[in-house]
Amino acid sequence: MKNVKEGEKYISSLLELVDSGSVILVRPDIQLLNKAYQIAAKQKISIYDAIFLALAFETGLELKSLDHTMMDVFQSNR
Repeated sequence: MKNVKEGEKYISSLLELVDSGSVILVRPDIQLLNKAYQIAAKQKISIYDAIFLALAFETGLELKSLDHTMMDVFQSNR
């Protein structure tokens, strides 16, 4: 963003989505990181990918990815 003032409308839109429940803000905690580490170690995938999987499992949301390994792990652990 070159102009901070232009960014205000985007932040406002994001906050409206959060307030409406359309967007969920998630803050990683130690429990989520531990779950992600377990997934990464068991599936031999990166912790980065495992965090997305752990978030999907925790929130109950559908994971969308073009990464076939991540999708296989997601489908087999639902």
